[in-house]
Amino acid sequence: MNLWKVLLSTVYLLLVGCTSLQRSNEYRMTDDNYQSIYLSPQDIKDREITKHELGYHGLSRPLTEAEFEKLNTRLLLKKLERNLISTMDKDLYYRNRPFFRNDQERIEFLRISDFSDRIRWLKNRNFDARISSYSEDVQSAIEQNDILLHMSMNAVRESWGEPDRREVSGSHFHGNEKWTYHTYQSTPEGYRKQDRTLYFENGRVIAWETE
Repeated sequence: MNLWKVLLSTVYLLLVGCTSLQRSNEYRMTDDNYQSIYLSPQDIKDREITKHELGYHGLSRPLTEAEFEKLNTRLLLKKLERNLISTMDKDLYYRNRPFFRNDQERIEFLRISDFSDRIRWLKNRNFDARISSYSEDVQSAIEQNDILLHMSMNAVRESWGEPDRREVSGSHFHGNEKWTYHTYQSTPEGYRKQDRTLYFENGRVIAWETE
């Protein structure tokens, strides 16, 4: 009888150990390769794009718990953004998107189903002040008709006015655009046309070039 108890105890411990090992590997599997079985093609595409955005693409190690959580938070945000259907909802969200403090705040906003409740949420968090207030660096750049990285579209308009040519990548709600300004510079040969092009991502300046 004692021998049977020992054998049963051994089998039980082995089963518990296997279960624990399976749980410990669950996170690793989720991050590596089982998404091809459990996720849709859109989810897989979002996952790869988001890894690039967060700088996780091509890592030779599994993601840490904090990285994995940040990745899933961004993926949830993308899914909620795709669920925006009406033009009013899209316009309200993407007009304010650059002024959210982080992904968690964007998710909190997008989980509100009623449009009037979303307006109230923005008002309670003083988004009007967030949008209209500029840092000292940006205010100084506007006064000098200059441009800075991460400048908002509104700040660029205040500094340089409306662009001569505006090109939109994808939906205009996303704030991914290219603005071109035509200027004329004085040279020894006379005035010469010069194009200054600004590139925006999520409504913010990410690069520029002069031709």
